Amino acid sequence: MKLLRHWSRLLIKDGMLYKVKKDRNMNVTIYQFVVPDTLKTEVLRGIHDTAGHQGQVRTLSLARQRFFWTGMERDIINHVKGCFRCVVGKTPEPNDRATLESICTTEPMELVCIDFWTAEQTDKKCVDVLVVTDHFSKLAHAFPCKNQSAKQVARRLWNDFFCVYGFPRRIHSDQGANFESQLIKELLDMAGIQKSHTTPYHPMGNGIVERYNRTLGNMIRALPPQSKARWPQMLQMLTFCYNCTEHETTGFAPFFLVFGRIPRLPVDVVFQHVLPDGAVVDHCEFVAHLKRDLSEAARIARQNSRIAQAHQARNYDRKAKGAPLSVGDRVLLANRGERGKRKIADKWESTVFEVASVKPDINVYHIRDPVTLREKVVHRNLLLPVSFIPAGNECIPVSTCPSVADSGQGEPELPGDVQDGETKTVRWLMQMDQASDRDSAVGQPGCSLGAAFSVPTSEAESTVAPPAGCDPLVSRLPSPAPSIESVVSRSASSQLLAGDAPHVLSPELVTDTRLSTGDRVVRTQPPPLCTRSGRPVKPPTRLICKINEQQVDDSVSTVDSLFSFVRNMFSG
Repeated sequence: MKLLRHWSRLLIKDGMLYKVKKDRNMNVTIYQFVVPDTLKTEVLRGIHDTAGHQGQVRTLSLARQRFFWTGMERDIINHVKGCFRCVVGKTPEPNDRATLESICTTEPMELVCIDFWTAEQTDKKCVDVLVVTDHFSKLAHAFPCKNQSAKQVARRLWNDFFCVYGFPRRIHSDQGANFESQLIKELLDMAGIQKSHTTPYHPMGNGIVERYNRTLGNMIRALPPQSKARWPQMLQMLTFCYNCTEHETTGFAPFFLVFGRIPRLPVDVVFQHVLPDGAVVDHCEFVAHLKRDLSEAARIARQNSRIAQAHQARNYDRKAKGAPLSVGDRVLLANRGERGKRKIADKWESTVFEVASVKPDINVYHIRDPVTLREKVVHRNLLLPVSFIPAGNECIPVSTCPSVADSGQGEPELPGDVQDGETKTVRWLMQMDQASDRDSAVGQPGCSLGAAFSVPTSEAESTVAPPAGCDPLVSRLPSPAPSIESVVSRSASSQLLAGDAPHVLSPELVTDTRLSTGDRVVRTQPPPLCTRSGRPVKPPTRLICKINEQQVDDSVSTVDSLFSFVRNMFSG
């Protein structure tokens, strides 16, 4: 009934129903085909799935130039919005990120965070640096390593950190294989140290050390060229300078929060008596002053840290909508596992997961693959809710029609393992010829190239085995699918000359029928060419090998001339 509103602009042309529309830009008349309900799905796939998966506006533009149905704009918007390939390949990270949750510590060595930082030298070699940072005092250390193996991590932690500052309560890292190895686990168990890690592909969970990595990189880049060339030897000096400066979060230098005093720097040696020396006291008084100073500094540092974390949370939460997920929700996982430049990689994995359990206090979710039942622990920011996509829609093929990207791979396969270049070229010729027939006018005289290579169904059953001198390719073909390259029988030629309707080439219709075994066909093939790696190279003449001898009756002269034409066309 809604279609009747457009009654004045409906037109029947060549038995098809159109809606007449005026193009305001070009001032021309557009005939929009009125699409029935049974063809809406094919139209939507044709203007979106096989047209480059473009956005809503461009897809609507394609549709309005060609089609019309009531509610077309709504259907197109819903189709584009629910297109699984568009969601996986183009949807950016959502704005509804989880709110910021900060880690709170109250004393030094309560939590130590570790990570690897890598940079190149002038000789193009990369140097791996193990970064160790105390979460409360912000005391940082950087140790160059030969590699990122677990042995290097264990050796550096034991020799350069544990034996200097003591054993921390807990060590926090990412889920790298070196940090999660059995060697590190045994070392920490022996020292009575707890181990925790971040969720996969979520460096914000180890933000204190990630922030120092950026600071360390800035300090190295600011070095003079001569010093920058040997930056691994400058790491100890750079980290010492960093630890001696006031941290904006705590309000104290990391060195002071750990040792309770202000260190002497090279500038203090040049300008003597800048730092006043305290009065000489006994050990008990020194310890009392040190405990008082450290206790007061720790109290102020905790207060400043809470204020700074609250300020950071307010700024972060302005852009975070904080949309929580519930158990059973369908989600996609961000595609962070692929290596390389990732310019054309999907932004989200194609597997649709289900939320199995939730830890709302730290915004961590357990998701489960409904097929394999495997679970993953991920952060909320790596999940995209896809409840708007109907269940099972992700498994539907993109289109039943070949898309632009698949145009070179849409040729049908032959039965068995016959996939030589000659057969593919024949099929390509058949498709090209059929396409030219469709473009030509209906009822135009003349037979197609596909008809000359095909055999009527009445003759398809009269197949015989190839003679002894034939190409081994013919003998390798399975019996249900005879060779593509064959001589057409007299009966087929007479029917073609008589003007019978051409037949479409198919494996069942192509035969190797000859008048008798005396009709000898001798073909020679050049030796196969191979590349340096041993990969075979197909010869340029794929359709027909050169025919040295052929005894054919005059009644098939038309087919012979056609073979000669095609052979000359491909042989140059």
